[in-house]
Amino acid sequence: MKLFPQVSGVSPIIAIFALTWGLYFSLLAILPIHYPSGEYRNSLILLVTYVVVTLATALCAEIAARTSSDSKPPEIAPALRPLDHHELERLVLVGLLFSCIGVLSLAYVRLFVQGIDYSRGLAVARELWNAEGADRSDISSLWSIPGYGFGFFFFASTFIAHLHWEQLRPNVRRALLTVALLLVAAHSVLSGGRSVLLTQLISIAAAAATRRSQGKRAFPGRFWLTFLAAVIVLFGAGGYFLYIFSERANATGIASDAYAKSMIIYMGGAPTEKFFAIASLPAPLAATTHFGVIGGAYVTHSASTVASVMEYASRRGTATFVGARALLSRIGLISGADESWVLAGAFLSLPGAFWYDYGILGVLAIAWLSGIALAYAARIVRLSSGGGVSLAFCAAALITAILSPLISAPDSLAFPFMVLGYVGLAFYSYIVFGRRNWWLVGCSCTLVATARVDGELR
Repeated sequence: MKLFPQVSGVSPIIAIFALTWGLYFSLLAILPIHYPSGEYRNSLILLVTYVVVTLATALCAEIAARTSSDSKPPEIAPALRPLDHHELERLVLVGLLFSCIGVLSLAYVRLFVQGIDYSRGLAVARELWNAEGADRSDISSLWSIPGYGFGFFFFASTFIAHLHWEQLRPNVRRALLTVALLLVAAHSVLSGGRSVLLTQLISIAAAAATRRSQGKRAFPGRFWLTFLAAVIVLFGAGGYFLYIFSERANATGIASDAYAKSMIIYMGGAPTEKFFAIASLPAPLAATTHFGVIGGAYVTHSASTVASVMEYASRRGTATFVGARALLSRIGLISGADESWVLAGAFLSLPGAFWYDYGILGVLAIAWLSGIALAYAARIVRLSSGGGVSLAFCAAALITAILSPLISAPDSLAFPFMVLGYVGLAFYSYIVFGRRNWWLVGCSCTLVATARVDGELR
């Protein structure tokens, strides 16, 4: 079975958005949790409205683009010279090198400037890091600049490598997998959180949908090897998420069931009878299941957060672009940013954040923009035309769409620096190689004759 199949001509770029929200609503339905807020039903209506408007806009824009291309005769147009195999590999390896420099800089800041003690566990280390950051209004060290500026280039490396996996030599593939895994692990340890791992997994899904939109298999290689690798990655990622929850439970010194119950309540929910039945399972399985329920609540409690903000009599307009404001404040470009909104620390989905700041018109506006962005990304991928900036736009649009049930992606820690990584590699490519098409690899000609038929390159 193919992942992200094209159903009735629908681009996998658009289909993965629908699939993500479908999985989100399914998880809300099956978890042994209910949300007692009186606005919960209204929050679900708001989320469904966002999804419907986004999909309707994307599909209409996609149909309009295809209809427009059908009405025009095939044209011969000059194209950028595609990357060759060596240029592709250099981009991948340079991105990994810059990320290594960034991670080493961040490690120096955490260990020697901030003095974070990781020997007490990741949960405690994260709390120490948060406390240290709350006590200052600027950056802790100049080493933080290359740390954050370079540390996330590997997102671009892994995306473009996944996109053109067949064009990479085996030793480059092995280097990429090894170094990227170490970088994700290093970022996760240094931050004591899961956002980088989550963003990387979603970036992989975005690259897979992009490959399908190009007519390739979502994941290259033999099916069983791909399936085995996917199982290992999912189990590893799931294990890490559960490990973080268990670390935090150990840090509080309470049992897994009590910790799970307290976390569910903290996230605005309440356990059902099925939750309490988990305690009858054998001890190791019960603990694992409790942490699994927390994990499910972790990725779905944004619906409860929307319900909570709907209960407020007034809204202060501080839920969108928080990350950008905080970053600009830290480097002195704007006055102090207010990060102390009442539900700080809780997930607020993309439509929820825009509802909190701008009301229903804000939700409709961001849904329309999301749909246009998805349709435009689908068109770029279908035409396979453009350089690093076009690829950056598609990756950012897809990752934002897939993350939209949980958070507003631009407000996550990794997202702005991930985009900076794409732009940095695009600048490097332009300076060293000249203008290149990042969507095609292996053609040595400087002018490619392309006939656009049915909106696609032929």
